[in-house]
Amino acid sequence: MMKMKGEIPVFRRCCFCLPLRYGLLAWGYFKMIADVLLFSLMLYIFVDALFMISLYGSNGRMKHIYTELVISVIAVILFFTDFIVTIVFIIGGHKKNVRLIRVFYFLSMGMWVATFLLASFTVIKTIENMVSHNTVYFMLGQTVMASCFYFVVLAVQTYFLLLLRSEIIKLRSIGEFRFVNNAAEAECTMRCDEIVEATETVKPNNETNLPAS
Repeated sequence: MMKMKGEIPVFRRCCFCLPLRYGLLAWGYFKMIADVLLFSLMLYIFVDALFMISLYGSNGRMKHIYTELVISVIAVILFFTDFIVTIVFIIGGHKKNVRLIRVFYFLSMGMWVATFLLASFTVIKTIENMVSHNTVYFMLGQTVMASCFYFVVLAVQTYFLLLLRSEIIKLRSIGEFRFVNNAAEAECTMRCDEIVEATETVKPNNETNLPAS
């Protein structure tokens, strides 16, 4: 279901069973739904943090509320950006537009880095809050579960980045035409960023064979 190209695997199918492009499109629609839900959750946390700050004011005990406020703002921006970028991918996937898929691929790598940094920051701040409030025993299980969740999210994102790379390689190979000049032993390559499906029309041969005189 996959082959090696250099040291990075090139997959032929999504999740080892679905056609690559259709699997990525299904993942794109799932990401859109997840982005809407997570965006709503982070927006709720942001509004709740603002309410807590306006209610109790700023003091040393409200430090963790400010941390939640910062994390929720960053998360809202990330999920909104990911939603817009995913729409670009879905359009490119349906049209088999390599250029749009490449844009989504590079932006997804940036989102992977941002997710990793946000997850690391969240875990570190949670541990600091546990130690400062002597709640290590009560919050240790939640912290471990949150860390495992972030790890699974990053692992899934990494897998689908590899699938995206495989789809780009496949589409570029389909839209690539080579012309070889045997006399000069030179090769010219033309690549199409958008794959256009067309049917080939075969014209019948209308030549009439004349009898020999």
